[in-house]
Amino acid sequence: MINKFEPLNIYHDDTLSLVYSEEAKCRRVVESFSPHVYFQSHITLILNLNPLATMKKIIYIFALLASSASAQTLTNNGTVLYISPGTTLSVSGSVSNTLGTLNNSGTLSTTGNFTNADVYTGNGKIELTGSSQQSIDMGTSPLYNLDVNKGGSIVVLNNDMTITNYIDLTGNGNYIQLGNYNLNMQNGSVFTGAGTQSFVVTDGTGKLLQNVSGGSVVFPVGSALASYTPATLANTGTSDVFGIRVLDNVYSSYNNNGVPSGSPLSPAQEVNKTWIVDEATTGGSTLALTFTWNTANEGGSFYRSNCAIALFSGGSWQANTNGAAASGSNPYSISRSGLTNSFANTPFGIGGNPNSPLPVTWLGFTATKKGNDAQLNWSTATEYNSSHFVVQRSLNGKDFEDIGNVKAAGNSKSISNYNILDPNIIAFADKGITTLYYRLAQYDLDGQINYSIVRSIYINNEKSITQVSLYPNPSSGMSYLFIASESSELASIQITDITGKLIYKDNLNLNAQGKLVELGGENLAKGIYVIQIEQGGQRQVLKWVRE
Repeated sequence: MINKFEPLNIYHDDTLSLVYSEEAKCRRVVESFSPHVYFQSHITLILNLNPLATMKKIIYIFALLASSASAQTLTNNGTVLYISPGTTLSVSGSVSNTLGTLNNSGTLSTTGNFTNADVYTGNGKIELTGSSQQSIDMGTSPLYNLDVNKGGSIVVLNNDMTITNYIDLTGNGNYIQLGNYNLNMQNGSVFTGAGTQSFVVTDGTGKLLQNVSGGSVVFPVGSALASYTPATLANTGTSDVFGIRVLDNVYSSYNNNGVPSGSPLSPAQEVNKTWIVDEATTGGSTLALTFTWNTANEGGSFYRSNCAIALFSGGSWQANTNGAAASGSNPYSISRSGLTNSFANTPFGIGGNPNSPLPVTWLGFTATKKGNDAQLNWSTATEYNSSHFVVQRSLNGKDFEDIGNVKAAGNSKSISNYNILDPNIIAFADKGITTLYYRLAQYDLDGQINYSIVRSIYINNEKSITQVSLYPNPSSGMSYLFIASESSELASIQITDITGKLIYKDNLNLNAQGKLVELGGENLAKGIYVIQIEQGGQRQVLKWVRE
C-alpha cells in the first residue's frame, strides 16, 4: 500500500482503471495486481509515459470522486487519459495535459486552472467550480462543452478558445473574461443561463464570435462584472461570423482595430459605451442591431425618448437622424436596421438628443452670467459636414428664438472652441423673468439639425450663482463639484439618493472665483444621486451617477 503526501508517479504497461469505492469512502487504483493505491488529500497525481512502454497504453478513468481531497493536481505527461461517458473526474486543484491525449467523453471538474498543451478530444464537458479566479487554455483544441459554476468569480481565457456545443453560465456570478483573446462559438453552439449576472466580459481586445444568419443572435457581453450591455444581431444577407466587444466610454478617434485613442468624451448626451462590430468576411451582410444599456450608463443630458444608434466611419461619428424612444425599463434598448456596411472593427454608439445623435461630438456647453450679460461657450471634439451653429434663447424652457449665428469648423478631428455674448440679460429681471434658457442648434451642410443640451441662467438684480459643474459624471471614484457665485451669502449643498434619503449635507461660503468640493469615494454605493445647491432663493439641481 502506498500512503504518501508527495507526488505519485505511475509507470505501467497495462490498462489502469481508477474506480470509486463507496464502501471504503476513498479513491483507489484497482489493477490486476496488488497493491492498491489510495489517493489522499494534498496528493499530486502525475501520469507519465514510460519511454520503454508501447504507445497502446491507455489509462481509463471510470470515476474519480474527491470528497476528501483539498489540494489535488492532475498532470498528464505522456499517456492517453480517457474519461468515459457518464463518468466524472473531480480534481480539487489544477489540471494540465502537458504531453499526451486527454479524451474527455464524460465530465472533468476542477477547482483550479485547466491547461491543454497537446491533444484534447471528446464530447464531454469541462466544469470549472473554484471559488476564486480560474484560467483555461485549450491550446489549439476545440472544447465541446464548458460549464462555469463559480457563484461570483471569473474564468479568464489564456488563449483563443472554440466551443462546439454549449457554454452553461446558469446561476449568478459566472463570468468569462476574454482579455485579449477571442471566444469562438462555432456554428450551432449556444449559451445557456447567460444574463445580467452571468456573461462574457470583454475587458480587452478579445471578441465574442458567433455565426449570424437569418434569425437574431444575442451576444451576452459587458465591459465589467457589474455592467451587462448585450448586443443582438440579425443578418438577412450572406451568413457570416461576427465578433462583438463592448468598452467603456465614447471617443473621438478609433484605429482600424477598434481601439480608441485620446481621452474619453464627456458623455452628457450619449450612452457611455462603445460596441465594436467585426465580421469574418467583409461585405454581403445586411444587419439589424440592437444594443442594451442601463440607467447608470447614461449621460446626464441623454434623451431616452429620442435616441439612435450611430456608427464611427471615415474618422468621425456619422449622423443617424432616425431617432426613436428606447424600449424597456432599465435595462433599455434601441435598434437600427438595414446596415450594409463592411464591418471591420466598426465602433457603434448611442446618442440621445433630438434629431441626430453624434454628428458633432460635443465636449461641453456652458451658459454663465457675467455681469449684466450671458456668456455662452461651447466646444466640439469632432465635426462632420457641420455648417453653423444657431444660438437660441427661451423664457420658459420650451419656446426658443434665435439670437445669434456662429460659423462651424465644417470637418474637423481636433477640438474647436466657440463663444457668444448675449448682452444685458438683466433687463429681463425687470419684467419678472428670473431664468433664461439657452441651447445650440447645429446645422449640417445637408440641412440636418443637431441640438445641444439646454443650459439655464438664473437672473435677478441681486448677485447669484454663476457656474455649477460636476466632473467626472458618471464616476467610480471621486467626483469634483465646482460652484461659483457673485454672492458671498452662505450656500447649502445636500445629496440624496433616489429614495430621498439624505447622504450628505454642508454649507459653503461661495465667491466669484469658485469653490471645489470633493464628493464620493469607494465607500459610496453605486446608484443615482441628486445634488441640490441653494443660495439666496436660487436652486441648482444635478444628477450624479455612481458606477
